[in-house]
Amino acid sequence: MSLGDYLIQKRLQNKLTQDEAAILMHITPNRLSRIERNIGRVYADEIAALARVLEVPEVELLNEVDRYRNFKLSMKNEMNISPEGK
Repeated sequence: MSLGDYLIQKRLQNKLTQDEAAILMHITPNRLSRIERNIGRVYADEIAALARVLEVPEVELLNEVDRYRNFKLSMKNEMNISPEGK
């Protein structure tokens, strides 16, 4: 599951539209859409706001962010391996 999928799932569990969640987070709906689509970085203040609005512990959200970043790095590294394994 991507970070965006996780965030969408939590937002829907809280019965929030994207616009409602964005208002509660004090960001634009466009910015929340970009976060949920895994475009760009998620900043520390956004993580705190996401955790508050989605009613999840910040540490849980940070773990999800870290897990997703590690996954992206491993995929990038995997794509850079030559066919000979060098």
